[in-house]
Amino acid sequence: MAKNQIEQLGTIPNILCEIVNKYPNKIALIFNAETLSYRELWVKSAQIALTLQRMGVKKGDKVAIQITRSLELYLILIAVIRLGAIVVPLSNVRNNNNPERYIKNCIEAADINVFISDTDSEKESELKITASQSNNLHINYLVISVKSLLSQVSGLDDIPTELEIITETLIATDPVMILLTSGSTGKPKSVIIRHCGLTRLAIPISQLSNTDRDRYLQLADPSFAASANEIWISLLTGATLVVYPKDVPDLAEIDNLISHQNISTLFLSGGLYRLFVEVSPDTLHKPERVIVSGDFVNPRLFSITAKAGKGRIFNGMGCTENSALTSVYQVLPNEMINDDSPVPVGHPLPLVTMVVLDDNLEICDPDVAGELCISGAGLAEGYSDPELTNEHFIWLELEKGNHERYYRTNDRAKKDKLGHITLLGRSNHMCKIRGFRVEITGVEHTLRSHPQIEDAIVTIEQTNNEPLLHACYLSQSGPLSSANLREFMAAKLPSYMVPERFTQVNSLPVNRNGKRDRNQMAQLVADGKYQQRNGDVESKILSIWEEITGRKNLDPVTSFWEQGANSLHLIKLASVVSKALNIHVSSADVFSVDSIEKLVAQFEKNNLEGING
Repeated sequence: MAKNQIEQLGTIPNILCEIVNKYPNKIALIFNAETLSYRELWVKSAQIALTLQRMGVKKGDKVAIQITRSLELYLILIAVIRLGAIVVPLSNVRNNNNPERYIKNCIEAADINVFISDTDSEKESELKITASQSNNLHINYLVISVKSLLSQVSGLDDIPTELEIITETLIATDPVMILLTSGSTGKPKSVIIRHCGLTRLAIPISQLSNTDRDRYLQLADPSFAASANEIWISLLTGATLVVYPKDVPDLAEIDNLISHQNISTLFLSGGLYRLFVEVSPDTLHKPERVIVSGDFVNPRLFSITAKAGKGRIFNGMGCTENSALTSVYQVLPNEMINDDSPVPVGHPLPLVTMVVLDDNLEICDPDVAGELCISGAGLAEGYSDPELTNEHFIWLELEKGNHERYYRTNDRAKKDKLGHITLLGRSNHMCKIRGFRVEITGVEHTLRSHPQIEDAIVTIEQTNNEPLLHACYLSQSGPLSSANLREFMAAKLPSYMVPERFTQVNSLPVNRNGKRDRNQMAQLVADGKYQQRNGDVESKILSIWEEITGRKNLDPVTSFWEQGANSLHLIKLASVVSKALNIHVSSADVFSVDSIEKLVAQFEKNNLEGING
């Protein structure tokens, strides 16, 4: 892509200024009963930018932001960007046993200059000292509390006129954000996002037919790349962004918000989409369009949802290294979907190029599998680690005289004659069985095509003789005959790709991004049906919890997290308990406690113990 094409995209402040001039009185943000017009968003963010500037924040500073969802979060986010500083959003979700270590690791990985938080400033100062001493590192950054910042903003007498336009001279290729991904080591790695990676989203997406009249639900954690789809497609096109008020999603509350706020566009992770299909499928037909991304979803679920309602259903693909949404594919109601193959992720968005390359880094023929590589305006500047950047971001001359920079995704994919991209799995999901190379995701896709199987994870089980494939699957029909499953698989795959073992489980583990967690699955393999308990509320909830986690003999005292839980497990627990016990249990209720025992104690405190029986 020509350099001038990217530079013409402009920066976030450039485009926001144009939107403010075009729609000054239109509602830009909604949070509970509060609203901000585009004009108010612009003026108030200018006030915060000026205050931050006087506190020493400048262009190029890396500013970590950890703020509870509120209008102030977005005002501060835009203020930092207008100063030419680089936003480092940190998660507020406490879904681990050591949130202090999470913050410390992120701070060190991003090498921040400023930390803005609505946590008590003394605690942040203690964290700063802990982070510095733990690895004998010299960490020097300014800690700013939101309370102190807003107090100083309220004391401003006037705002310089020039600040209301743009505070710093920026170009489209300047860095705007650092997103932290865990990678394979569990330690954060920094991905440096450029302005153009986000401003490309200001161009209407033909597949979605999005306009300035749309209303988006901001559901994803702002520290995840998925949030860019919601935040920046909305604000950079003059649409309205409705902020989900909690860090942890609750299915019933999301459904209610979609209805009352007339949400037209809903982005969902693969994990949340599966939960809605299972627990509240009608929700998926309320928006005009639902875009699913982040993981492989059973093709049948797409087909059922597309046929069942008026809303348009899309399968999408995005990655942090390409800043946001990369491609989308509409699943049509009358489309004949092949259960044996994943649903395509479609065509790339404007100013994005997607190619499938062979081992020699040459373009594959149609329908030939290779590695997916991405180029264009969305590409990140790279990682903070230059060696890692050089490994994954490469220059190629696929057309004579045209050198382009590409990101190697490590995803196996194919492109059909119509140009649709289909993801086939990760290149590192390979193993050797009886001397043959086996693509594990291919085995999973075939198993999901079985009419009685909803989802599956295939793990590699090490034995004294040789590794074997162990398939763990979800089925509402209960345990299926292993012999019948082998026969089904053998009719579609070579013998060495047929799993030796099959286990029906009640839940598949997912990581904090909502993607299947094979490593955890290997530890949580369960055999046979789970025993159902009868008795009091605690026993009922514990029985539900065991079904959700896929583990047996759990106790009500042990922490959810120590039992291998993740966010989706707890969201599902709230929803299933609400239906099974005929009470409303929100996700926040579950996240506010640490165990089944404490959850039941909370019920008793609220005089809810009478629901038993």
